[in-house]
Amino acid sequence: MKKILLFATLLSALAIVADCADCRAQENNDKKVVLTLGDSNGSFKWSWPVMLKNLIPEMDFINNSESGRTIGQTNLGRESLNGCLIIDGIMEDVNKQLAGRDLEFIVVCFGTNDAKVDFKDKTAEFKGNLETFLTKIENSAAYKQHKPQIILVTPFPMDENHEKFIAAKYEGGTERIGGFCKDMEAVAAERGYIFVDVYKHMMINMINKGTTDGVHIMPELSAYVAGRIGAQITAPVASRSSSPL
Repeated sequence: MKKILLFATLLSALAIVADCADCRAQENNDKKVVLTLGDSNGSFKWSWPVMLKNLIPEMDFINNSESGRTIGQTNLGRESLNGCLIIDGIMEDVNKQLAGRDLEFIVVCFGTNDAKVDFKDKTAEFKGNLETFLTKIENSAAYKQHKPQIILVTPFPMDENHEKFIAAKYEGGTERIGGFCKDMEAVAAERGYIFVDVYKHMMINMINKGTTDGVHIMPELSAYVAGRIGAQITAPVASRSSSPL
């Protein structure tokens, strides 16, 4: 009789553990997901996607950022860094990673490498490349199923006076990025996306003290970018803004 009672108690305990595991799994499935797409500034341990995740722990994050990535140029001779050529595959992978969760936001925050000296004669291509990139996102299975809100974040200005700035790679980049920001704002307005302009604020207030080499931002600027994006993600729908400051 004691053995039967012990066995029954054990079964009850296992059932409770299983129920708890199911609850945790359900809680994880109930979490909303944010996809972040970036370049090297989105890949560091102090990057804006990492800080954004820390700001909003109630959401899950999938970060896909890679050093050298562009919106639509073949950087360093590598097609794998060309956003227009790889976004289809990225979105297929994201669809698998969602595993039943809801994709609520896609944050696009890169374009610095499109402003390299190598592509200075191709700046007029940026808007068309951005539109191609975004259209491919909208045509993906993940987007069609979940209809996430897309947030376009401007590329960051460069500190071309920084002692470690590599002029041969980036000279004139800040001016070119300024043009990209206007293109991005126009595309966001045309498509009904959220537009976050960090370029203007960083140019005025922060760029001269916030990079390691004039291009790659340090934690202070990463925190600023994350804060601006986070404010849009957590705001009530009616309050989301495309205000530049």
